[in-house]
Amino acid sequence: MGIDPDEERLRRNIREFGWHGEWVAGADGEPPFVYSVGFLETLEAPELIVFGLRLEVMHQMLTAVFRRMLAGARPGAETRWPDALPGLDAVSRPVHSTQLPRGHFGRAALRHVRRGLDLESFRGAQLFWPSRIEGLYPWQDGCPEEVIALQPRLDLPNVEGRA
Repeated sequence: MGIDPDEERLRRNIREFGWHGEWVAGADGEPPFVYSVGFLETLEAPELIVFGLRLEVMHQMLTAVFRRMLAGARPGAETRWPDALPGLDAVSRPVHSTQLPRGHFGRAALRHVRRGLDLESFRGAQLFWPSRIEGLYPWQDGCPEEVIALQPRLDLPNVEGRA
């Protein structure tokens, strides 16, 4: 029985680039998102997730942050990532423990376990982007509702009944 082509691509990307971006189109009203697989393995840093933009744009943001982490930067409680895209800063916040790994980090969590690690040691951080005009993040007063709606808050505790 051979390896699934998607799994082989994931392994190859981690070998060649240090990480793999898992793209999810979004369903049931949830916005699209991209999460990393390999940040924990390659950098000993949390896996990252970003929501609500075009898939290619989110992948570019994760690539920019990965490169900064290769140079030694690490996310903290709230870390600003200047020019995550040209002219666009991003902020990362740790994903709340009640949100991990849940459905959003599926393949990253599976790889973590396959490496013989306990799921309790799995870590994630969410990369947030600001509104274009106001420059506000979803937790800031005055942030437009459409920006808030596109970025589910995984940094907050999971509300019972939410996946």
